[in-house]
Amino acid sequence: MKAQDQIKRFKTALRQKLKQLPPIIGEEAVNFSRENFKRKAWQGQTTQPWKKRKAPHWGKAEQTHPLLRKSGKGFDSVKVGKIEAYKVWVQAGGNAAPYMRVHNFGFRGAFKQQVSEHIRTDRRTGKKVTVKPFDRTLNQNIPQRRFIGRSPYLDRRIRRVCTAEMRHFIKNYKP
Repeated sequence: MKAQDQIKRFKTALRQKLKQLPPIIGEEAVNFSRENFKRKAWQGQTTQPWKKRKAPHWGKAEQTHPLLRKSGKGFDSVKVGKIEAYKVWVQAGGNAAPYMRVHNFGFRGAFKQQVSEHIRTDRRTGKKVTVKPFDRTLNQNIPQRRFIGRSPYLDRRIRRVCTAEMRHFIKNYKP
């Protein structure tokens, strides 16, 4: 076999291996984001712990579930969104948990809430009272609890995984 044919075969095999890397990188990024949930911190240049939940002012007991993990929908919504030739997008939220963007970036401001008609029990009299529909403006301050995005730590992890994949390819390559 000629050397040129061997080089051609190696290049073809290498191209195939490079096409397999984006899904591997995507899974690594998804695992990184999910580990941030477990760590309750953002792993960037340094570890930045999430702000703790404030104690409710209306007297309820402290919630026992971890931060951002009440139902698990937000945690489960972190997944690989789109894969192209040499790019991969990791997304969180979507239709299942649209509020995850607010948690990742934080929010401070007012928003309008529409309350629909409902029946409640009056505390003093114990009678059922019909509440008419109305609008109200609420001020919110949701702290940033970052869990997804570019990070030097993630970049190093991806570089390590890609290096290991390429070493494995070169070690096991047979012409």
